[in-house]
Amino acid sequence: MPYLDPTVIREGLFFPTVGVVDSLRAGTIMRERAQEMGALEVRANTEILGIDLTDDGTAVRSVRTTSGDIETAAVAVCCGVWSPKIAKMAGATIPLIPTVHQMISVGPIPLFADTVGEIAYPIIRDMDTNMYERQHGGDIEVGSYAHRPIIVNPEENTLDRGVRAVAD
Repeated sequence: MPYLDPTVIREGLFFPTVGVVDSLRAGTIMRERAQEMGALEVRANTEILGIDLTDDGTAVRSVRTTSGDIETAAVAVCCGVWSPKIAKMAGATIPLIPTVHQMISVGPIPLFADTVGEIAYPIIRDMDTNMYERQHGGDIEVGSYAHRPIIVNPEENTLDRGVRAVAD
């Protein structure tokens, strides 16, 4: 790591198999591939109203939406902080609690001016201080988890109007 001072950092661990995923890009690629295969129908600006199960309650039968019902035997719940809300409609639980943490961007950093890609260097985690530093394009982001959790209620978030789910 070109910005670490070896006189301060004495030891560390490197995990070469750890990676970072751009969830928006990954989701876009998966959606595009599924559409190309004819395995996915997308209904933009459509809200899920409910998920109907079979009579014995063991499988999905359909999804009720603001643009009509979708008959399906499978549902992929991938709507971020709203996932627990959608899963609950089918009697399922997704143990996700949206929280906010402190993070600041301190760039641009001349050292990273010519860096290609969003993240080219490993993320540094300081477990003693509950902090991390990561290169992000031409700057550095510094984050902290050393504060009380700030829980976000998706029902109170104006983004709630953006709830989307897709059934095959």
